[in-house]
Amino acid sequence: MSDQPTGRAVEIICRFGVTAQAVAAAITTFLTDLGIEAEGCIVYERNIGSLLDLPEAVSQSGKPHFRAEVGPVVADMGGVRNYGHTLVTVEAKEPLPWRPLVEGVDGLVLARAHDVQYDHWQNAEDPLVYQAAGRSMDGLPMKSNGLPFPLEQQVVDTSRNAGRRVLRQGYVEAIGHRMWLGPEYFARVPGADRDAIMNAGWLQVTEMENGILEVVASDEPFTDDSTADIQNRLRRLLFPTTA
Repeated sequence: MSDQPTGRAVEIICRFGVTAQAVAAAITTFLTDLGIEAEGCIVYERNIGSLLDLPEAVSQSGKPHFRAEVGPVVADMGGVRNYGHTLVTVEAKEPLPWRPLVEGVDGLVLARAHDVQYDHWQNAEDPLVYQAAGRSMDGLPMKSNGLPFPLEQQVVDTSRNAGRRVLRQGYVEAIGHRMWLGPEYFARVPGADRDAIMNAGWLQVTEMENGILEVVASDEPFTDDSTADIQNRLRRLLFPTTA
């Protein structure tokens, strides 16, 4: 992707231990079903030729993670051992119908569709990132990075941002305009209430196969603070003890 993040993405959080080969196979099926160009697949910075060879290339590497580029699509997968989950992110220049991919990844905890640029700036703390982008920090709340002298410095405080993303034990606290909640979400997120979600009249909630709930707060991605109220409301519903 370019230095300035753009496009749409899905972030999938699944249980730790899901294999890189299984995720690569799910992504391959998803992209080929969409008719994404199958030639010129780059993984581990090497052109392996066909997208169809991605699962085998990942398996032969023996690595528990991968980054693959196929035309306008970039996919990343890796385990977060200390937090007990695996992260899968797929970015594209244009929105894709993410649901089949979410259904195809084993061990789903939760997934969310989001705007890449908005998500980036809602969670950017390092002043150097703003400087490199020529983006003003005027008026942004600041805090210490908590490191000892001489490493201590002021960074942007994102803890009150509507689009903040927080790593939690077993899951990631983050929201999107369209989300999917797997059975493990209700086992891992403290206070998660299936009935409250199903009965939230301001959301479009659909029960899918395998006990997955699809939760739609908006047809379009969140891109600015004009949607902060609904973002905060959704966060309080889905993460009631930490929002």
